[in-house]
Amino acid sequence: MKNSLWLARIFAGVLVVVICLEFVILHQKIVHRGPNNPSTYLSSLQHQSCEQKTNISFSKLHKCGSSTILNILLRYGMKHDLTFVLPPENFYLGWPEHFNKDMAIQVPWNEYNILTHHSRFSYADISAMMALDTVYVTVLREPVSLFESIFFYFDIGGKFGLRGHEGLSLFVDNIHQMYPIKPDKKLLNPMLFDLGMEVEDMRDLENVDKRIKYLDVIFDLVMIAEYMDESLILFKHLMCWETDDIVAFTMNTRVSQSKNVLREDVAEKIRNWNAGDVKLYSFFNRSLWQRIDEFGVNRMQAEVEELKTRREYYFNRCIEKIVTNGPGVWRPDNVSVQSFKRKALVQNDTICIGLTLTEIPFTKYLRAKLLQRIDDYQTNNSSLR
Repeated sequence: MKNSLWLARIFAGVLVVVICLEFVILHQKIVHRGPNNPSTYLSSLQHQSCEQKTNISFSKLHKCGSSTILNILLRYGMKHDLTFVLPPENFYLGWPEHFNKDMAIQVPWNEYNILTHHSRFSYADISAMMALDTVYVTVLREPVSLFESIFFYFDIGGKFGLRGHEGLSLFVDNIHQMYPIKPDKKLLNPMLFDLGMEVEDMRDLENVDKRIKYLDVIFDLVMIAEYMDESLILFKHLMCWETDDIVAFTMNTRVSQSKNVLREDVAEKIRNWNAGDVKLYSFFNRSLWQRIDEFGVNRMQAEVEELKTRREYYFNRCIEKIVTNGPGVWRPDNVSVQSFKRKALVQNDTICIGLTLTEIPFTKYLRAKLLQRIDDYQTNNSSLR
């Protein structure tokens, strides 16, 4: 009995320490950067000397257009020889568990620049690993469109013997009975889940509001998939990068034949089911457009056109054609995904290679490169002893 009481007291003490540590880290972030709001953001754009930032934590959420942003970050990090937070195998950093440092390859120089692979957000653990000036970014997608994408991409209907558009409608009509049979964390407020919120806390929308306010403090920019170009322009200025740094081709997207248009009654049921994600998306969609207004609508239009021009230039320079289900591209058996075939003359062009490499081969290459850097570092330092 005494042992049990002693253990309970120790556990309670540890829990208090963890909560206090996260509060201190969060306070440091607020003091270091100031609150995350459009006016502060615009002021930083107007008055900073614009030194390129190289430390970034990008929360890659499922089916939110995040593979395109991942490609941008992998290319930038490779170009500048930065250190990635990489999983020792595969392409997830411990998801669906909350991220912690032990899920990643440890580098002996103990400095990391870019975290961008799938993980479940934990600010305390990520901030303890990354530099104090790390920029925190993520991207959200309209919840109904997201639900449809996840349902078909991960073949949720197949688990219940349901196929096609009518299969999704039948699932949604009976979601309260069918979901508990084979629960999938990617179907119930998946954006909030990937951003670290516990499922049981999502049932109370007051908890969701508190989580949104918390995330608004943490994240320096929340992009919106439906307005990717505008989001990337804001990201470019936040990071003090060049337009060519944010050029990307849309990665890991389904071909149009694999997409489904949902009836409004089905869409409304999805919104009710994922009410937490609806609140999350609505809040940050408004926030994005506040930032665009502060940035200047005409200025934004001009920079978006510049981005489109540069993207078209690289497409014409690098791409022979868009292909469906190309080699080396992971996809579910029932889904067709587009990728890009490079022109023969640019097979050794590093820019074109980077623009067309999908997540799996790109990650394998960077992991091998990182492991070689670790070996070289350890060899060089052992020779100095």
